[in-house]
Amino acid sequence: MCTVATRLAIETLVHQRTAEHSLFTAYDITCALRAQAGRRKRIRHAEVREVVHQMYAFGMMGQDYERALLDVGGERGPAYVYHPFLEDPRAYRSRHPQASRSLLPIPRVLSANNGPASALILRIGSSL
Repeated sequence: MCTVATRLAIETLVHQRTAEHSLFTAYDITCALRAQAGRRKRIRHAEVREVVHQMYAFGMMGQDYERALLDVGGERGPAYVYHPFLEDPRAYRSRHPQASRSLLPIPRVLSANNGPASALILRIGSSL
């Protein structure tokens, strides 16, 4: 669990990104925090990721933000790309150029900032 100060820093960065209508991942927030803190503080990605996911789940990114699970080339598999509703999440540019940017199957659930659940999930590049 992160400190109150770290949580506030995460929330501030996420709000900056959403105000700029940026596409981002929780790892982008982690990297930005690490750059700000330097070596004087250890920033754990698992803690940052948890806060970012909670912010989305509780509607703290606003109603115009969605997320999509994409292969962004990370070592640990796909990641959620947070994006404005009308933006294509595949436009996200990660630090991993080998990423396929394929949408992966994820279940949609009701939350404060998304509508009815959807059972239809497509993998980009596959046929129906």
